[in-house]
Order: sequence, then structure tokens, then C-alpha cells
Amino acid sequence: MVIEHLIIDWNMKGLRPLVSPANSELEYLEVYSLSLGEGESMEITFKEKESAVFILKGSLETALERKNYVLGVHDVVFLGPDAKASFRARTSVRAIVACAPSPIETFSEVIRIDEVLRDPGLRKSVGKDTYFREVITVIGDNIKAARLIAGYTWVKAGNWSSWPPHEHGDLMEEVYIFYELPSPGFGIQFVYETLDKAKVFIVRENSLVVIPRGYHPNVVAPGFEMKYLWIISARRAFEDRRYGAWRVDPAFQVMS
Repeated sequence: MVIEHLIIDWNMKGLRPLVSPANSELEYLEVYSLSLGEGESMEITFKEKESAVFILKGSLETALERKNYVLGVHDVVFLGPDAKASFRARTSVRAIVACAPSPIETFSEVIRIDEVLRDPGLRKSVGKDTYFREVITVIGDNIKAARLIAGYTWVKAGNWSSWPPHEHGDLMEEVYIFYELPSPGFGIQFVYETLDKAKVFIVRENSLVVIPRGYHPNVVAPGFEMKYLWIISARRAFEDRRYGAWRVDPAFQVMS
């Protein structure tokens, strides 16, 4: 079965595989859920792959290169190939872990969301009116990665995002993970190369959508705000890792 859309089961404790080249149309990107109860621990390392841990709920302690850190919601840990990180949950934790093959040297770095939000190069207001949203890049030019780019998008109630529709399938593949969209709120995610053959997914809190190629706009129901984590892997290391290297659907070019 080829996975295009799934709901993350956070009751599955520990590090659990979600999507990868083995079960989806992704070529390089692998995505896992990490669920820890208070006091539980986990060590993470990926051989010959750069990786990142994105905290969506809770607080944890991590030890990196003999230094200890306390991390909270939206904080990120980036790990170069073969880097080891140990985590201990201070409270119940939900996190997403992503990785992709990488030739870079081993290193590790903590990315604090508070610092990112103060950086106008990483936090941007995008669009206007009914497609206004905030785009927060946590792994971009600030990290010397080979493939991964990632961030959070925060969408106002009833608004569109990833608009005007854009695509970057020849260069990069992507996964969206939706969070902080409590019931009965929902969104609608489109993935298409031609609009009359669009794939359409109803997304709620904990939904994951695979975007190997194609335009991928989404919209949230009126009265409900929506947040999602986006994780990109470049197809060619370094060469294709370019934020903003996308093509807008010509039918909507006037709105870009």
C-alpha cells in the first residue's frame, strides 16, 4: 500500500515510522513519530543521514555534545549524520523526527523557536486577505544541511495557505503534519498536477499528508485556525536545497 495520508497515533510509544521511500512515493525523506511519557527516555541516531526533531507538545531534556538543554514546543534539534542525542521527557511529549541521506559532517544544533521568531529572515508574513499566514522557517539558511528544510505555517481562521498554489517536485519532496486543529475543526488539502485530477484530503489535528510532487494548497474551515509542520527534502544534496525554488500554478500567477 502506498501511503498518501494518515492520522498519527500518539498512543504508540517510542520512535515509530510513519512514511518513507518504503511505503510512499517519497524518494529520500523519512518521517517518524516520537511519543514519550513523563520520565521516559530515548536515544536517537541515524547512520549517514541528517535528521531533525520537532517538538509539537510537551517539554524534554536533551544531551548534545556533553551539553544539556531543556526544550519546549516548536523547538528543534538538528543532527548531522551519525550524531547521537539522548532525550528525557519532562512532561508527556509528542515530536516528529525526520531524516534524509546526507554527506555532511557530524554536528548537532539546538534551534530555539524564540530566537527564530525574532529573526525577520526566518519569520515572515505571507499573502494577504483570505490567504494571509505566518511562515516560520526553523531549518533553512541558518543550518548547513544538505537536504532538509523545515518550518511551521500558522494559518488564520478560514484562510488559505500555500497560496497561490506552487510546486517544486523536480527539486524537492515534502510532508505536511497538522497540529493544534482541535475537533470539530478541519482543513482541506489539495495535491495536484492538473486541477481536474486533484487529490483531496480532509485534514484534522495529527493528519500527515505526503507531497512527492504537484501543487499543494490547503484551506482551514471558518472559525478555526490551523498550524502545520512542513518538512522538505532536496532530491540532489546541496544543489536542490533552495527555499523559494518553486513554480506557481500559471492560472494563479497574478496572485503571487
